[in-house]
This record gives sequence, structure tokens and C-alpha cells, in this order.
Amino acid sequence: MTDATRHQRRRAPRKNWGFSWGRFPSARGGLPPAAVEWRLFRRDYTGRLHFAYRGFPVDTPREHIARVLLATRRQLREEVDEIDLAALMQEAA
Repeated sequence: MTDATRHQRRRAPRKNWGFSWGRFPSARGGLPPAAVEWRLFRRDYTGRLHFAYRGFPVDTPREHIARVLLATRRQLREEVDEIDLAALMQEAA
């Protein structure tokens, strides 16, 4: 595959404490992938994992994928931050 199709290749999530992401092409029996799944992960204050998923056809422009994933990452961050804030407030009480 070339750099033009790099965004369609598999990438396993890295193991770190905060935010991580993975990219998984859909398997079609050895044929080129029809879609690519993007999975976003983030851990909260207690260590629980939170997850967001977005899927795109392979012909989706990379700029569109980037915009959607950035918005999804921000949404996931806000959700986890709200959970963290609630947990910290409960701890303080």
C-alpha cells in the first residue's frame, strides 16, 4: 500500500494511560477493505475505559475523516471529564 492508502491500514491502539486510538479495516476475505473502523479510547480517573467508534467507507476523503474524528475525540474527552469531575466532587464530599 502507498501513503495514499495509509489511512486504510490497520493500526492497533497503543497502551497508555490517557487517550488512544486504533484503525481497523473491515475484512472481506482477502479483498481490499470496503470500510475502515476507527476506535477511540480514553480512561477516566478511576481507570475505567470509555470508547467511541466511527466507521467510514474507504473512498471517504481524509479531510472529512480527520474533522469527524477530531470532533469525536473532543466529545469523548468532554464525557470522560464530566465523569472525572463527578467522581472528584463525590470524593471531596
